[in-house]
Parts: sequence; structure tokens; C-alpha cells
Amino acid sequence: MGKFVPLVVIFCLAVLGSALTPSSFLTTIDKERLQRVFEAGLNQADVKSTHYALLGFSLLNKKHSKESEACNIFKNAITANTLESWYHAVSGAVLIGCQVTVNNAQSFLEKYIADSVKIEELYYAVVTMKNLKLKIDTKKVKAVVDKILAKDSSASVEAYVFHIVTIIGLDKKDLKKYFDDIE
Repeated sequence: MGKFVPLVVIFCLAVLGSALTPSSFLTTIDKERLQRVFEAGLNQADVKSTHYALLGFSLLNKKHSKESEACNIFKNAITANTLESWYHAVSGAVLIGCQVTVNNAQSFLEKYIADSVKIEELYYAVVTMKNLKLKIDTKKVKAVVDKILAKDSSASVEAYVFHIVTIIGLDKKDLKKYFDDIE
């Protein structure tokens, strides 16, 4: 009996080890579950849920039959005239090739490239400007990012900063300053 105990322990550890090993791919069942979650998001009929649901579908390389309804949600969300609604509407519209009309976008979005904004607002403004193919004042964005980082260098702020500086197209020398913070 004593000889079998080590074998049983090794067998148990092997079984547990393989049971806890994560896989690096999604099975068909996983994808179907995610698709149901994204479909539920499309049924919410708000701009944020619709944007994220369509983003999920695009990550699964799937199209959805409600894209024309989603396009209408995005077009209507622009009238809300808030930065967050514009971000979700424009980003979602780009995902599905929907044309949204945004009046005075340059001046509206430039208000959010200022020292007084939160990092999330700066991110929303920069992404929306990029998606609308508007001119982004790289020097001004960089200055605002530097001021925000001087006040707060938390992980979430750093994550937004990495996104922003890659979007605005800094050269390698300028990018190095931000990416050295990772280490």
C-alpha cells in the first residue's frame, strides 16, 4: 500500500494540473456563449451596449443582422451632444461602416484636449477625432498627457496614455518616454 501512495499523489497532481491549465483559444461552445452575450447587448438599444456588442461580434469575425438598427442608434446618439455618446456612436459606426453626420466635431472635440480634462475624456476625444479623420494637435495632446501623468501615474492612467500616444502617431523617440514607464 505504501508504494502506491506516491503514485496516487502524482496522478492527482497531474489531473489537477491539467484541469487548471488555461487554453489559449476559444472553443466553438465558448464562441456561441459569447455570441449570446453580445446579442443580449444589442437588445439593450443604447449606444454604449450596442457599440460594445458589435465590437464583440467583430472580434469573433461575425456580422449581425441588426446592423442597420445599430446604425440608427448611432446616428441618434450624436444628437445627445455628449463626449461619451459621440465616442460610442462614432466608434460603433466605424465598426459596421455606418455613416454618421457630426456637425462642428472639430471644435466640440478640441474642448476636451485641455489641462482640466480627465484621462478618459482625453481618450474619448482623441479616438473620436481619429475615427472621424479630423486633425489632432499632437503637441497639445502630448502636453495634456504629460500634465495628467505628473498628477497621476496609476496603472489605469498609464493604460489610457499608451493608447493615446499610439493613436496620435508620435515618433519612436517620443514614444520611448511613455513606454519606458512600463519598466
